[in-house]
Amino acid sequence: MRPDELPDPIALLTSALAVMTHFIQTGCPRQGALVRRQLDVLQSYPDHLVPPPFKATVRRLHGAWELLLAGRAPCGAPAAPASRTLH
Repeated sequence: MRPDELPDPIALLTSALAVMTHFIQTGCPRQGALVRRQLDVLQSYPDHLVPPPFKATVRRLHGAWELLLAGRAPCGAPAAPASRTLH
């Protein structure tokens, strides 16, 4: 994708966060894969289009997302109950 064809990075991150929320509520594997793709696209943005702190945030979020997906049960298997605490 050419840099002039890339979506606005803030809009894409906002979309990823909304899909993350839906994934956490439903556990839908398609939503999890969509978040992964959105974060992959954000990580591929040229450095001159997004500030370094934004890219660092996306990189950390991507790593945390991969860990979350790795810890989930396969589709159809019972998942461990999610913690309901805020901390």
